[in-house]
Amino acid sequence: MPDSSTGMAGGLVSAAREVSGVFGVVLVGVVLTRRERSALRSGSDPRNAFLAGYDLGLRLAACCGLAGALVTLVALRRRGRHRRVVARSRGTEVSRRNGTGPGTPGRVVTK
Repeated sequence: MPDSSTGMAGGLVSAAREVSGVFGVVLVGVVLTRRERSALRSGSDPRNAFLAGYDLGLRLAACCGLAGALVTLVALRRRGRHRRVVARSRGTEVSRRNGTGPGTPGRVVTK
């Protein structure tokens, strides 16, 4: 990604994180409410009905978090991506291993 677009990319990631957080809260709230109403209709007392909905909502949230972690693990484990970048100004290769790259101290290999 060009350096001129890093601010826009950071903003998009931030906005996506906020929107997904809102959808997560809404989803857990909907599940909680529906489960609670279902338990109340079947004759359960209000406290147990709320706890049943809360339990199911938190289980759903945990499953969503686990699924997100697995997707992230698979998506970010690609080997060979972004390992070497050719610096434009000097014609040298700069290693990006261990978080180094252009503009940061790192291992420089001349061609």
